[in-house]
Amino acid sequence: MILLPETLQEGGREAALAHELTHFAHRDHIWAVLRCLALVLHWYNPLVWWAAVLSHRDSETACDEATLQRLGQEERAAYGRTLIRMACQKSVNPFILSAPLADNRQFLRERIARVVQKGKNKITRGTVLALLLFVLMAAGCTFTGGRTASISSKGDIVIEHAF
Repeated sequence: MILLPETLQEGGREAALAHELTHFAHRDHIWAVLRCLALVLHWYNPLVWWAAVLSHRDSETACDEATLQRLGQEERAAYGRTLIRMACQKSVNPFILSAPLADNRQFLRERIARVVQKGKNKITRGTVLALLLFVLMAAGCTFTGGRTASISSKGDIVIEHAF
C-alpha cells in the first residue's frame, strides 16, 4: 500500500507514486528489513549503523535515477520540487514517512543536485587523483622488493634483500 498526502499537487502525486513503485520494483522493502535485522543483531557496532545509513542513501539515489528515467527528462524540475515539498511537509500522521527526507539536509541537497544535473555524472579531479594515488600505492606495495629469508648450510638464518 502506498499512502500519499492529500496536500500533494497533481504532478507531485505522479512523481511520488513513480518513486515508490520504483522502490518496490527494486525490492527495497526487502533490503530495508535486512538493514533493520543487521542493526538489531549488531546494535553495538557503529560501522553497521554507518553501513545501514549508506545503504539507505544508495537505495534512494538509485531510486531517484530510475524514477527520472521512467518519468523522462522533462519531469526533472517537477520531481525536484516534489522532493523539496515532501521534505518541508510536517505531518502528525505516522504513515507519512517524508520526515526522514528533512532529517539530513546535506543528503537532500545532494539528491536535488543530482536531479538538477540532467544526467551529467561528473567525475571530479579529486576523485581521479584519489583513484590514481590508490593505484600507485597498491602497485608500490605489490611490486617492491621484499626480504627473503633462507637457512644456510650451517643452520643460520640469512636475510637477503631482493631489489
